[in-house]
Amino acid sequence: MARREFAQVPRDVDWLSLANHRGRMHWIDLCGYLAAIFTTIANLPQAIRTWRTRSTRDLSLGTLALLATGLFLWLVYGIARADLPLIIGNAVALVLTATVPVYKVRHG
Repeated sequence: MARREFAQVPRDVDWLSLANHRGRMHWIDLCGYLAAIFTTIANLPQAIRTWRTRSTRDLSLGTLALLATGLFLWLVYGIARADLPLIIGNAVALVLTATVPVYKVRHG
């Protein structure tokens, strides 16, 4: 089986700059940032409700654990690829998602 090689990332790329394409954001970068924003915001209602009510009775600890594991793996992947939308979106979503199981364990 042939070994897969990953593309080498140029060392002179400014990963924090949105203006990587001649002063304009490339549409795929915009897509990545929007996906990060929407998937992160999607976690807010559940986290806020859990914090306010301290009730996690209807939440599945297994589902939350799988979601947190997936977000962590996406974060690792984003870091390995130096992909800022993946890093930011998944880091924030992981923090929000990880707080809910903590409340579930503490408050049942």
